Amino acid sequence: MKKLYCLFVLLLCGTIASAQLKVKGKIADVNQNPIPDVTVLLTKVKDSTLITYGATNAEGKYELELKPVKDSVSLSFSLEGYSEYKLKFPNLKENIILKDITLEEDNILSELVIVTDIPLRVKNDTLEYNASSFKVNVDANVEALLKKLPGIEIDAQKRITAHGKPVNQILVNNKPFFNRDGSVALQNLPASIIKKIQVTDYKTKEEEYTGEKAKSNEASINLVIDEENNKGLFGKIMGGYGTNDRYEASGMVNYFKGDTKLSVLSSTNNINSSGFSMDEIFDSMGGGRGTYYKIGGLGAYSDSNNGITTSDLIGFNYTDKFKKKLDSNINYYFTQSDTENQYRSRTENLLPNGTFITESEGRERYDNQKHNFNMELEYEIDDKTNLLIRPSAVNKKNYSQTKHNSTSTDEFGELLNQTASDNSSVSDEIEFENELHFVRKFNQKGQNLSVGFYSTNNSAKGNNKNASETLFFKNQQADDIRNLRENTKSTDNNYNLSLKYSHPLSEKWFVSAYYNWISSVSKNNIHALDFDAQANDYTVNNERLSRNVLSRNVRNVPGVGIRYEKDKTSVSLDLKMNIDNFSASADYMGQTYRADREFITPSISIYFRKRFGLGKMIFSRYNYIATSPSADRILEYERLDNPLNTTIGNANVGQTKYHSFWFSFNRFNFQNDDTFSASFSFNLYDNNVVSSTTYDENRKGTTTYQNISGEYWMYSNVSYDKSYKWDLHKFKYGVYVNPEYRNSKGFANNVQYDANIFRLYNKLFVEWSYGDWLSIMPSYEITYNKTKYHNYQITSAEYMVHEGMLQTTTYWKNKWTFGNDFIYRNNSNLNRDFRPNYFLWNTSLSYAFYNKELLAKVKVYDLLNQNIGTSRTVSATYISDNENTVLRRYVMFSLTWKFDKFGNQSNMKRKGYIMKNL
Repeated sequence: MKKLYCLFVLLLCGTIASAQLKVKGKIADVNQNPIPDVTVLLTKVKDSTLITYGATNAEGKYELELKPVKDSVSLSFSLEGYSEYKLKFPNLKENIILKDITLEEDNILSELVIVTDIPLRVKNDTLEYNASSFKVNVDANVEALLKKLPGIEIDAQKRITAHGKPVNQILVNNKPFFNRDGSVALQNLPASIIKKIQVTDYKTKEEEYTGEKAKSNEASINLVIDEENNKGLFGKIMGGYGTNDRYEASGMVNYFKGDTKLSVLSSTNNINSSGFSMDEIFDSMGGGRGTYYKIGGLGAYSDSNNGITTSDLIGFNYTDKFKKKLDSNINYYFTQSDTENQYRSRTENLLPNGTFITESEGRERYDNQKHNFNMELEYEIDDKTNLLIRPSAVNKKNYSQTKHNSTSTDEFGELLNQTASDNSSVSDEIEFENELHFVRKFNQKGQNLSVGFYSTNNSAKGNNKNASETLFFKNQQADDIRNLRENTKSTDNNYNLSLKYSHPLSEKWFVSAYYNWISSVSKNNIHALDFDAQANDYTVNNERLSRNVLSRNVRNVPGVGIRYEKDKTSVSLDLKMNIDNFSASADYMGQTYRADREFITPSISIYFRKRFGLGKMIFSRYNYIATSPSADRILEYERLDNPLNTTIGNANVGQTKYHSFWFSFNRFNFQNDDTFSASFSFNLYDNNVVSSTTYDENRKGTTTYQNISGEYWMYSNVSYDKSYKWDLHKFKYGVYVNPEYRNSKGFANNVQYDANIFRLYNKLFVEWSYGDWLSIMPSYEITYNKTKYHNYQITSAEYMVHEGMLQTTTYWKNKWTFGNDFIYRNNSNLNRDFRPNYFLWNTSLSYAFYNKELLAKVKVYDLLNQNIGTSRTVSATYISDNENTVLRRYVMFSLTWKFDKFGNQSNMKRKGYIMKNL
């Protein structure tokens, strides 16, 4: 497997090398002054297909790299405020050095935004697409528009990449539309109102204010709404009901008027959905793969292999601008969810002198409510001073109930222990967050002062009831019988003050001075009461399960940094000193346990980024990081929460220290329409805190902690995809290879064990579409896991997961849509009591009518009723097979109403134009 991977990587890397020719020259104005940021486009004359693009630098020079072109081509030069200049060539077969070109100012339109049919422009580090240059159906949403843009990819899980880099932020007119990841905007904004799509490097607010180069390897997309359409009302309301009492309903209404945007949304369902479909064809069915959605800071994980969830959501988002200086963004959400799950598992626990088997089963229910309020205020004090304030408040109310049974036996089947428990808990948590950024720029470029303040204040109280019986069958050890209530109260307060001053040494070199003050204070109180049968209440103090714990850490971090920034190159080096004053104490069983430690450790950060050629970039970073141990790991008192394991801290454990290295290479080729990316990550631990567990004959454990060095983790990601287009056909294929290798260490029965874990994920996919009528997307994934053990009786464990998928979509007469989603999954090496494979088939048929304002749909989830929730997990200390409740077959009918009115055109008038021109 490793040899095949190495061969595959070499083949992929070979795609980078290809015969290249160059076209270069210089642009100047009538006074022979160089003109920077002129967009240079090379297109085919016959169909205006974009071959490659570029822009002039500060010296007015440009250079394009491309493969030879046999067809006639057009080379254009454009910049707002200047007349466009064009050249034509019958072909391009060799290097061309053009004479200097002069662009003349367009005096008539110099103060207007000149609109042309140029598909994209280059503005510094921003690539700007002209939305009107890319044809989509007139009722299409933003997602359909993004899929048409060269270099932008959206996969089946709705992950977006731009020129090989992940997109972590989508804005509308430079403001979040509900959420920064763009999931709501993708499906709910009509493509027809979008004027420009701007793709740039993702920057923090501090980097935006100061003008520093971005230090992330991620991209940001900004959707610019046409001014004429930046006012209107639009939305979507959907309701559905199906077999087995399955239901879903959602609604979203949006009002835009200039800088004012008001949106209201709500949803309810019992089909494991976030409430807002990321796919109008397959909704949240998605092969039952489980998808993570974010809505304005709300995260909801819908996992078909982990219970059935009923969820409700309601919220609003308000954005406005006051007096042209104060931008505001306010949102509020209320969510509640109820998850029920029935599970069973078989776990082989690994020891140096053998193994023991634990078989478990149980039922669990979780009810959660959450109020979430967020505000973002951005105030431009003057043209050199900005202030950003982000307050937020969250209130969580959680209830859980679990009934659990487990039995442990040795490798010969002899009984060791049994546990039966019935636990319930209620908690109420309030969290406040405040974030402040102040930036003041001075007269010199790169000279600025930034002040940041961040705080979190969390308080929680709860009530836990625990009724359990743990029976031991060796050495006549006393059984553990519990019937108690725990009243819990905790607070967690964190404050972070940061100061940074940057000063230019020259046009390209800058120096910075830092200071951070970080304070963390945590309190945890547990008061346990045993049940008194006579009083019929929990009134008897249980000192062994009660405790008060306090931990405090104050970190002072002075530091200096230097950075170099050029057009396509940026390098930075930051050196800091972390001075930690850590203290922790615990009151337990009438005794006080205390630990006071001081840690002084360096912190190093090195960053390098370089663009070279069109669509090529290297990114790398190195960090040396140290973190202090937690109170539970350093205080030497007993924690008896788990009847099968007692935990005791170790006052001698030190900090966790590790080296982190990341390297990536991205390349996107417009001419060939292909993308190649490769990344490599390596973490090496100088010092890590690991568990050390000893087991008695009943396999009851006692765990403490020790420091160990030499652990490491390596991860790589290599991907390549390529597209072909001819007539109405579009064909694309891609491959992904993700190997991971981890060395994990610890102690069991006072013997050090090592586990070398190798994981290899591979994916091959093909996409073929014919116009707007047919789309077929097969794919195959294989995940291979192998773990080698040292100082265990077992030497290795391995398993493999195969997953084949096929997604087809058929469109007919622009009204009917028929979608099918197939998935076959096989888990190898599962215990014979667990079913290893299943075939899942989801299908939907929809019909659009009444000028496409209404959409009727019938969908079937798990048509063959074969869905299962089995999986295998292999770690350094155990091998576990699991099964959970999953959503099974249902049929649902739904009706969706879409409405919109933008600009001066009514919805009906626009629809009439649409139908006429299809």
